[in-house]
Amino acid sequence: MTQTQNGKVEKAKVNLTGELGVPKGKASIYEQDFLPQLRGVQAIKHYREMSDNDATIGAMLFAIEMLIRQVDWPVEAGGETPQDLEAAAFIESCRDDMSSSWEDFIANVITFLPYGWSFHEIVYKNRDGMDSRFDDQRVGWRKLSYQPQESLLEWDQDEHGGVNTFRWMAGGEKGEVPIEKGLHFRTTTARGPNGRSALRNAFRTYQFKKRMEELLVIGVDRDLNGLPVMGIPADMILDDDDFFEEAKKLVTRIKRDEQWGAVVPLETDENGAPLYTFDVLRSDGASSISATKDVVSQLSQMMSDVILAGFIHLGRDAVGSRALAEPKQQLFQKALQGWVDSIAEVLNRHAIPRLLALNNFNLEVLPRFVPEEVEDTALEDLGKFIQATGTAGMDWGFLTEGDPISDQVRQLAGFDKQPEDLDPPTTQPDDDTVAQVGKRLEFDTSRQHFTVKE
Repeated sequence: MTQTQNGKVEKAKVNLTGELGVPKGKASIYEQDFLPQLRGVQAIKHYREMSDNDATIGAMLFAIEMLIRQVDWPVEAGGETPQDLEAAAFIESCRDDMSSSWEDFIANVITFLPYGWSFHEIVYKNRDGMDSRFDDQRVGWRKLSYQPQESLLEWDQDEHGGVNTFRWMAGGEKGEVPIEKGLHFRTTTARGPNGRSALRNAFRTYQFKKRMEELLVIGVDRDLNGLPVMGIPADMILDDDDFFEEAKKLVTRIKRDEQWGAVVPLETDENGAPLYTFDVLRSDGASSISATKDVVSQLSQMMSDVILAGFIHLGRDAVGSRALAEPKQQLFQKALQGWVDSIAEVLNRHAIPRLLALNNFNLEVLPRFVPEEVEDTALEDLGKFIQATGTAGMDWGFLTEGDPISDQVRQLAGFDKQPEDLDPPTTQPDDDTVAQVGKRLEFDTSRQHFTVKE
């Protein structure tokens, strides 16, 4: 509110279409990690090391890739008109007509999990029967080309943080891909174009685990081989003569290999005490090694919990049960479903509208990728549910010709849809027939299942 000279109060004019908040440009505070080693190119190198070097992280990423690779990506039409159905069929044909498989494309997309982002260039082609299985003279996708994270030179952004261009450098060459020709996948938009790595919360734990593993291997080596100790006259040590240097080389290089052994002079002083000795001290390091292994195991568990993949450790050391594994797996699969849906959203917002515009489709509602569920349906639970609801009076319509529920249940069970060219049943059961079937079912309490009355 503002007060004018005549005392009247007027509403202040507000720019409703402008962006008045904190600018999210190149120097945005949202994009900067407080750890210097996790900024820019250094972050990519660290996340690459974590992904390629650590067994626990490698197992998590492998599980994610294999599960997401199995997801089907059907296209749902935006309506029931012939144009809607034609557009949906066209998108599916483009999906299956690329130079590389759709599964490989999805596997490249999910690199946005360890790195926080992934970028793909849309490369089009003319479907003229030469480089395509189709000869309809339309424009399709040749490939959705993956741009490696290591090739990033910089993001060209507008004043509000929107990406204009992806600039790359590789092999001494530079180039750029405008955002109109790209697909930008991110784990979150709150951290700018670089997103936020799904491994970010595991970085500190990874550093500890890496160091503890090194100490564990060194400890095992020392415990197995012992600590070499050599005694020589004190004058040689004080004078730092050549024999002292050779003695230091001997105790540091000796191993259980071709160098396992030592030859030392057998000399004594005036009292008969040896002037030179060589021995290997044994340590009771078993307890220390066991404690170190427990720390490494706990750190591995903490890292897997970051992305809800703690179930991969169940069964080690005879710990864990199916009752504990199932909820962990379900929670992990729900998280994967969220990531799959976010991938579909980018494709539906950017890839599909651009492709349809190039082919002059004029639709009110565009077709969409609708990925199926990551989690498999438990057939035993599904059967119990259908049986219980059917006993309570639910009509599932299995006996009605053309009822869609039958095909849906077949798909949930992993079967194909019922072929359309099958001959329909000669007789259609009426309500009385269905009722008679229900009356003939009798629950046998001793056997705990339904039986049919004679």
